[in-house]
Amino acid sequence: MLINAITIPVIRQEMKSLQEWIKDCPTPGMNVPIYLSIDKQWQEQEKRELLKVHNASHARDCPLRFIDCGIEPSQSFYEKDKSIEGFDSNSYPYGKKSGPNIQFFRTLRKISSIQPNISGLLLLETDAHPILQNWAHELNQRIQWLGNNVYIAGSRPVMAETIGPIKSHINGNALYNLGNTNFSNFLDFWEETLIESVKLNPDIAYDVALEWSYHTFKSSNSNEFLKKIWDKESAHRYKRGCIDISSYILNVSGCSDTEQAKIQIENHLTQNRRTVILHGKYQNHDGEDIILQLKRTILEDQLSP
Repeated sequence: MLINAITIPVIRQEMKSLQEWIKDCPTPGMNVPIYLSIDKQWQEQEKRELLKVHNASHARDCPLRFIDCGIEPSQSFYEKDKSIEGFDSNSYPYGKKSGPNIQFFRTLRKISSIQPNISGLLLLETDAHPILQNWAHELNQRIQWLGNNVYIAGSRPVMAETIGPIKSHINGNALYNLGNTNFSNFLDFWEETLIESVKLNPDIAYDVALEWSYHTFKSSNSNEFLKKIWDKESAHRYKRGCIDISSYILNVSGCSDTEQAKIQIENHLTQNRRTVILHGKYQNHDGEDIILQLKRTILEDQLSP
């Protein structure tokens, strides 16, 4: 699997962060399309503003393409309050994280239809930062060992305080092997699993759905749907097809102490020189994103004589 497309999913409230991501993007080192996916519809003024920023950036040789996911406003939301009871999964089948859950599946399917010869798709949110010059090329060099049977290659939580059945899930900022002949069936399986899991736990996000349902089944084996899907073959296919590449894509979300997080991230990067993407967001007492600051410092050091 090799990367031949990148996608960045956003909602309208993230437009400033998207512009900053494009403006700060180091040279990708290869010319692959960047699909900007929005939950509803792009406005022409937004496209013009983004193209202006893009044309002045180091990523200008990677063509921008715009994807409308067309999610109904009533379904495009992200509810963080876990205390809400009596959630209506019939009205909101994609759960409390309905917007990003729907957007993920629609984005992958739309890109597959637009670019049918696609192999590897790299999904990066606006808080997933490339920290190397020629980063897309370098990441491709590092993943050449991944076989065609892979579905997903990404980062499990590092430094995270995540516990329970999702502690070893692969974060959504990852590589998706759309070129795998079975990926479409795998994506259908994934979406169905999410929708059924939401009925048991409405807080489920797309990137934890498979891991959560797999471990919930193993621990209880009581739900009829989970018993139906997690047979020996599907479990083996899932575990074999989801590969940890935390050495290259580092997901550092989850530490509650911001200053301690900065020290741990710096130590980790010192010990692991292979990291290409640094994902996470930690704001210090002044409201500054320490990971974004760290990324800028690293890139400046690379350009210093």
